Amino acid sequence: MVSAKQTTPICPKCGYDQRGEIATWESVCPVEGRCPECGLGFAWGEVFDPDHFELAWYIETVRTKRQMVWRTIPTLWFLFVPSWYWREVNVQTRFRFWAIVRWLCFLTVCLHALSSILVAMGNWTENWQWRYGSFNLFYSSYGIRGVGWEIFNGFAAPFFEASFSSAGGFTIGVMDSRYHEPLHGVRVLGGYFGYIATWAVVLLLVMRFRKEVKLERSHVLRAFLLSLLAVLAAFETQRAFTGLNAYWDGYGDIIWVVGIPMIINILIFIWIQWFWIAAIHIGWRIRPGWPITILGMLASFVAVAVLFVSTIVFMYLSAS
Repeated sequence: MVSAKQTTPICPKCGYDQRGEIATWESVCPVEGRCPECGLGFAWGEVFDPDHFELAWYIETVRTKRQMVWRTIPTLWFLFVPSWYWREVNVQTRFRFWAIVRWLCFLTVCLHALSSILVAMGNWTENWQWRYGSFNLFYSSYGIRGVGWEIFNGFAAPFFEASFSSAGGFTIGVMDSRYHEPLHGVRVLGGYFGYIATWAVVLLLVMRFRKEVKLERSHVLRAFLLSLLAVLAAFETQRAFTGLNAYWDGYGDIIWVVGIPMIINILIFIWIQWFWIAAIHIGWRIRPGWPITILGMLASFVAVAVLFVSTIVFMYLSAS
């Protein structure tokens, strides 16, 4: 009997209506089936009642905020190795857009709060420690308002900062610091976003013009949303190490601002490639998958090259 939760049995990969296939049954329901449109093999139980086969550790299946917290670690653990993730979360796993969006917002708040601690430490060393020496003297000069606006500066870096005086007045403007560069933050966010979007666009175009590639757009959207974790990691890493460098007053300038973030960026770049390639070959089981893989990699490399060249040109124009 078809579950009341899903009145129309569809293929979890391509979305093809399976009622025509069901109509061919004469006496009994088979255990296994195959989609006549895309060729995906599946258990009929997964088609009739997909909620029954939910992953107990996965973030998309949460029902409460507490579950979101407790399932974050195992979800990140599987995502850390994309091949593990796509073996578990495949085309049979129901896509829940808002569950992923809420989780990404939750992670953004948590990681931003953690990196803001290091940014605040760097702001204190750069702007106030040399002038006041201790927090008590700073507090006696600016009071609770000054503390509040320094907390704001920790969260708003590298884009905005509050400038205030002992009289109690304040203004909010673009951050002006030798450690924090607003445009660099924009390049990190925009560059990685464009790089990830390149993969999504390539897949959507392939699905549009190559009819033999049978895949629901929702699967591509899931991959795009989850790969935004790379953007978040790159941005918060840059903030954290910039704050550390300011805290040590430039002592580790090459190591902390250039060296380690560069290594992390390379690892993030590799992870993004691995994530999308594993999605094509393991999670979505697209055959043949290598032509799409090569096309996606080439397009993403072009996106990285454009970002690199534009950064060099911008630095040259700024210096001149």
